[in-house]
Amino acid sequence: MHALEISKPSVAWTLASTAMNLCQTLGYHRITSMEHDPISVQRQKQHLFWSVYTILNMMSLRLGRASSIQNYDISLPPLDESADVPYPWGPVCIWWTRSAIIQSEVYQYLYSPEALQKPESERVTHAHRLAAEMQSKVMEQFDVYLPAICGFD
Repeated sequence: MHALEISKPSVAWTLASTAMNLCQTLGYHRITSMEHDPISVQRQKQHLFWSVYTILNMMSLRLGRASSIQNYDISLPPLDESADVPYPWGPVCIWWTRSAIIQSEVYQYLYSPEALQKPESERVTHAHRLAAEMQSKVMEQFDVYLPAICGFD
């Protein structure tokens, strides 16, 4: 995050990609790799993985680069609201993760070299589907929680 704040996207990309490679090496993207861990350790690993995933995929779309992990390689369920992340950050982390999952698909279906070879009508269909997903999974939830988080409507 610091590298992004000081306008060093290449450094940020290298750090985030390395972090994701470490997560994959440790198996944090697979639910089976942590089934014998205590629940608290599982939650820490899940939070770490999804945080790295979110940062990497948000940068991926902005930089026009493919992420070093694809959604089909992940068997770890997305974050859900839990008591171990204090309010209001729990819902915010969930929205960011949902947004990053959709952004990964935006790159895959709209901007990747493979997607750009598809007919425009197919990309338009994907764009409408992804916009609807963003609306229902992120924006509507955000609109519900925002007044409670900020204390205004």
